[in-house]
Amino acid sequence: MASVDELTNVPATSLGPGRIDPVLWALRGIGQVFFQENALAGLLFVVGIAVSSPRMAVGAVVGVAIGTATAWALRFDRSEVAAGIYGFNATLVGIATLFFFQPGALSIILLIAGCVAATLAAWLARRRVPFPTYTAPFIVTTWALFLLGTALGIPRVDPGGPLEGVGAIGAAAHGVSQVMFQASIWTALLFLAGIAIGDWKHAVWVLLGSVIGMLVGGYHATAAARTLDAENACEKVFRLVSIA
Repeated sequence: MASVDELTNVPATSLGPGRIDPVLWALRGIGQVFFQENALAGLLFVVGIAVSSPRMAVGAVVGVAIGTATAWALRFDRSEVAAGIYGFNATLVGIATLFFFQPGALSIILLIAGCVAATLAAWLARRRVPFPTYTAPFIVTTWALFLLGTALGIPRVDPGGPLEGVGAIGAAAHGVSQVMFQASIWTALLFLAGIAIGDWKHAVWVLLGSVIGMLVGGYHATAAARTLDAENACEKVFRLVSIA
């Protein structure tokens, strides 16, 4: 098991080529969602998700486990696996699947297949694409899962109505927590704490970016602009395909 020092700041490359610690690798994979090769940061991120949605926290843990296990089984570069490189796209796929669809046999199958596909796409992108792709494998995979899940008639999660009375502070906090599909000030604080473990300046920049996005979005947001949301766009594409 990982020690406290390893959870905080020991890089993957210093643990030796024969060291196997799947828990450490998986936590780093969750940490990599915010570019943190840090298992303690990943642990705080999981707690942050659980504060808002225990269901999606399970999705994150299952997702990163599948991604890490897939990369290990296929003998991807050991240092990359240990650093969590093949965990973060699968983490996001696990969260997104349970964000859109109710837990059930079909949605779980979709989640597993999506996490494996995102891991393979991440490996392929790192080998074939001459620039960093970051979460592109997650985005493309989730589009496909959304369309497939809708076509299969998998029960959807009720999206709920818009949040009222959040205020500027809440909106800025949600800008941070929404990186992993959450809308919670407490989640945002835990995310920022996890980022600050690696570098407090990074946490400041994340918060500043969210504030700027909030201000720009608040200035330009209209009912017409809302129709460009990813979920609405996916549904429109699916309708067009069904009509064709």
